[in-house]
Amino acid sequence: MEFKTANENKRSLISKILRGFAVFLLSIIALVILIVILIQTAPVQNFARKKIVGFLENKLHTRVEVKRLDIQFPKMLVLDGIYIEDKSKDTLLAGNQLKVDIDMIKLIKNEIQINEINLNGITVKVKRQLPDTVFNFQFIADAFASPKKIVTDTTALRMAIEKIIVDKTRFIYKDVVTGNDVDIYLNHFDTRIKTFDLSHSRYDVPSVVVNGVSGTMKQTKPLIMSVKDAIVDASKGEGKSSSLEFSNKETILKNIDIAYSNEVSDIDTRLAFRDLTIHPEKFDLALSSIALKDIELNKLDGYVMMGKAGAQPTAKSTTAKNSGGKAPQMPWKFTIGSIKINNNNFVY
Repeated sequence: MEFKTANENKRSLISKILRGFAVFLLSIIALVILIVILIQTAPVQNFARKKIVGFLENKLHTRVEVKRLDIQFPKMLVLDGIYIEDKSKDTLLAGNQLKVDIDMIKLIKNEIQINEINLNGITVKVKRQLPDTVFNFQFIADAFASPKKIVTDTTALRMAIEKIIVDKTRFIYKDVVTGNDVDIYLNHFDTRIKTFDLSHSRYDVPSVVVNGVSGTMKQTKPLIMSVKDAIVDASKGEGKSSSLEFSNKETILKNIDIAYSNEVSDIDTRLAFRDLTIHPEKFDLALSSIALKDIELNKLDGYVMMGKAGAQPTAKSTTAKNSGGKAPQMPWKFTIGSIKINNNNFVY
């Protein structure tokens, strides 16, 4: 008969504990891997899609559709066949695909790192009509509004966006209060973002490319409202805010065709051009100043037609007392180093 010493029994106990810990750790890793695999399977993603749609429909009390949800852990989130209806049963948002390339691991560290936002075939309708003159998306803000005012520290949250791509997207904006009726189709928008700092209002966008914009912008007679009321409304949003810092090296606009009309001032305008290249030098928004290095415009075809300026006033005048004695806003100042214009046709 063999007898184990105390040291041998101790080593055996430690060995069993280590083996048990190793088995436990491997089980946790296997479980995580299994969850990651299951998240990327069609049945689980379809189950999650139904849960999300059901939650939104119960929360918003309107029709919501998402035909397909694709989660490619840990980076990509894809929504196909999106549809959200407003309270008048008209389209609020619809589209073929919304794709977000986000680093989900960094979310644990309180960081939002979005490598790319890609919108394809999206239609957005924003309306404010009689009799209530409330925007048609207000019900979404009301549904998710917190019943109590909660002050949170957002300085710890860091957010970065590197790329935004928009293809074949339509934006409709109709506002009877301000008299704006806009219908714009955007074929392609592509931008790279170097700095996206929400906490300090700093944005560095080295390049912006827009290719293919067409549509109409109509200015109709707005609702009569007093300037005094407008000032009171504007004063509600006043507060301490940091100056916006924005920088850009190159903006390229191609194949633009926009028509603008204003029935109040009797103006009809259309501008269509092949390409416009802008190289900014400095944006000083605090001093209302924009300096451009150069501008090149090619193959412009446009006109401006003006009728009789028989517009009636759209706002009641107020005294300086009503305006609170505020100083007038500083006028904008534009400077351009050089301008190149090639093969342009313009009628006034």
